[in-house]
Amino acid sequence: MGIKPSVEPVNLLKIILFCYSEGIMTSRKIEAFCKYDTRAFFTLEGSKVPDYTTINRFRKIWRSSRPIY
Repeated sequence: MGIKPSVEPVNLLKIILFCYSEGIMTSRKIEAFCKYDTRAFFTLEGSKVPDYTTINRFRKIWRSSRPIY
């Protein structure tokens, strides 16, 4: 049993993919999007706004994962 994440990984992935589709690429701009945009508010489902370091750590893990064939 570990510590419950402040933002669910699925929701964080949704936020990142949506930001990429809107042309928002940097982690600090993604953090600002989460703070000030109502679309992110509903996607986060009441979770805290992720810090830019959390976003970077998630992206690093996400990019390093390899698909299983």
